[in-house]
Amino acid sequence: PLSWDPAKPESIAGFRDLEVGEKILGGMEVGNYFFIYTTKGVWIMAAVGGDVIFDIQKRYNPLKPGDGCLFYRNTLVSVGDVHYYMGFDGVYAFDLYRPRPERVEWIHLATGVVYDDINTTCCDQTWAEYDPVRKHVMLSWVQESEDTCCPSATMLINTVTQVCSTIDHGFTAGINANINTGETLRQWLIAKCICSAQNLDDLGYGYIKEGLPTSYDEPASCPAIDAIHTNTSYVVDGYYIEDWNAATSDYTSICYQVDGEALLQDCEFCESPPIFIAASSADFCLKEMWTQYNRERCTNPTDEGYSDEDGYHSSVGTYALDGYTSLMRPGPQSWGTRKEKVLDGLDWEMHNEVQVVPGNLIVTIGQSSLALDPNSTECTILWDEQDAVVMECPTDDEATMEAEGTRPDALGTYGFPTYYKNVNFYLEFKITGTGNAACFADLEWNVRPA
Repeated sequence: PLSWDPAKPESIAGFRDLEVGEKILGGMEVGNYFFIYTTKGVWIMAAVGGDVIFDIQKRYNPLKPGDGCLFYRNTLVSVGDVHYYMGFDGVYAFDLYRPRPERVEWIHLATGVVYDDINTTCCDQTWAEYDPVRKHVMLSWVQESEDTCCPSATMLINTVTQVCSTIDHGFTAGINANINTGETLRQWLIAKCICSAQNLDDLGYGYIKEGLPTSYDEPASCPAIDAIHTNTSYVVDGYYIEDWNAATSDYTSICYQVDGEALLQDCEFCESPPIFIAASSADFCLKEMWTQYNRERCTNPTDEGYSDEDGYHSSVGTYALDGYTSLMRPGPQSWGTRKEKVLDGLDWEMHNEVQVVPGNLIVTIGQSSLALDPNSTECTILWDEQDAVVMECPTDDEATMEAEGTRPDALGTYGFPTYYKNVNFYLEFKITGTGNAACFADLEWNVRPA
């Protein structure tokens, strides 16, 4: 419907009047219900049939204005049976079984970095999306230091491990996409030498429902097709008919080029897993996320495509690979006592990905008498950077070990001695550069009473 007049009595759609000043910000389904989020609460709508059609009831009515309500409307996401969204004071979860929206504490402990540095006047530019493959929510926001309403930082909320991390890069939108890798009919005709791109253009078959394609990779050479099966023919009632009984197809026939392959065979392909695509706020280009350990930055984002007799040709992007720094900082470690202790050393296990040129892991140890947030600069933590660790497997290859009669000793195990004396200790792992990656499997602090 393009319009609805509530004064007409013949409507059976059903309706509810909102409160004065109440504004609908978003809505999503859960099971057989549809949740409608407003500035003054949450409504729930269900299809009941009969004369009423839809039953609409107020599910949540806050005691205080805005308490637990959706504030940043583009952050409403569904992870299946639960909705997550940003209120004005924290990230909330709501579903069919909660009496009211609940602020998620493990997320709230991490989102101080968001709420302490968010430009509230750019509320519509703060957005979130759920990645069903990695099971995390990606949330981008505009920092107060920005001159424009363009997201400049991102948080990843892992709903399985209940861990949050931040990215020093902003995105303006994100979506889950299934890429169709099947050939179009146009591509199939050209690949089988049945038609050329010029033939199709001359016949007036434009790019209908094909998007905006780039030029096709046509076969190096094609014969001039002049038959379906063979040039040998019968004369039937004055008409020349191809010899359908011919044992073989002529080279210049469609049957020869297709080689017994049915069109349906090329239409069948496995659906690819969904990929997560986000639009970068730095170069305004679409990025396939989580595929590599560098950032592909488009160096010609303003280039445009062109049209000619073969159709539309999109511009070809050129990219530079930028490195970035990955940080991992656990919280303060006191081992349950306020007494001073001595840190004699640190050992850990990490599995490095194979690198052409191994990068460095920079380890920094911190200490303080108070239990502090290592990400905060309000109080002083004394940090001491250690020597860089080369991220490579410390062993020879299998053939060398067999020849020398050795075994992989301390494979993937790293560590060094230290001497620090305090109440609380901190740790920072930092990986810099382009392409370095490792999976950390174990960490051991060598601590004794002072």
